[in-house]
Amino acid sequence: MLACLLVACGEDASPGNGMPSTGAGLDQRAMRADLAPRRSALPSAPNASTAPIDQLDSPTAQLALAYHRRWVRGEIGLARRGLASLVGRDDAPDLLRARAALWLSEIAHLCGNKRAALEQLEVVKRLAGQDASLARQARERRARIVTRAPLADVRGPVPGSLRLGESPQVKAMIRRAEQQLVAFYRYVVRWRLESMDRTLLRKQALLGRAVARYEKVETLGGPAAKAAARFRIAAMYHHMAEALTSELPKELNKEQRRKSTRKLQGLSVAYLGRALSAYRAVARVAGGQRWKQLAQREAQSLGRLLGGEAKGKSKRR
Repeated sequence: MLACLLVACGEDASPGNGMPSTGAGLDQRAMRADLAPRRSALPSAPNASTAPIDQLDSPTAQLALAYHRRWVRGEIGLARRGLASLVGRDDAPDLLRARAALWLSEIAHLCGNKRAALEQLEVVKRLAGQDASLARQARERRARIVTRAPLADVRGPVPGSLRLGESPQVKAMIRRAEQQLVAFYRYVVRWRLESMDRTLLRKQALLGRAVARYEKVETLGGPAAKAAARFRIAAMYHHMAEALTSELPKELNKEQRRKSTRKLQGLSVAYLGRALSAYRAVARVAGGQRWKQLAQREAQSLGRLLGGEAKGKSKRR
């Protein structure tokens, strides 16, 4: 699921131009390096004032514009309308329509409309044909929608299922780290007006404790344990970024919503940058081929997302 800058369901979030404080423990240099522009899998959003009308009307341009609005500018309402229009276009390629339906499903799920999210996944299934990547993403999205357990958001093997040939000492460390990971995921972020700061600090504290546990595993474990620990750390940063996209309290006035959106959007991007650094670090471990494959897939997805965000920031400046 992806993926995932701050959204305000039913109301477009105002994108922030600056990067707010990114919380304790974040490596600013690594974050800036990860936010450097890189090639995206999608074309750049067309400029409505200069692009030919046939380019603006093309299905590819429509999908790119929706991507830009959703993941770069945070304009969820405009993105949703554009994606719905594309899904309904008979002249558009089925795979583009399937991709649009998949993104609509994600938006509906984030906004709490599970029924609409599942309906869009049926559209994906009908249009995707033999495309294995879209089919896999649709299955993963469906699993997240239908489950009620927060642990469904854990990327990689189920917590507690790691079977690594390590010493008893390292195995005990892994077990304690997995327990802390479960505590982190089970604390679900739900923004309430009277406790927003407290909720954020609690989630960050749980994250810090779990990361510290896995860093100990990295220090003393063998290659497979090192790769597994680094992947778990990356996945927790990834989840933290997604958790910050929870819907803001309706009691916030316009100015409060703008400030909260800007702060949380900056934090979300920062955690995504940390996640990308950690995913890439898995590839530098001598062993752990299984973890490398998982990390590579997540890194490719985040690389495209953060590349688009960095380009959007440079244009707004």
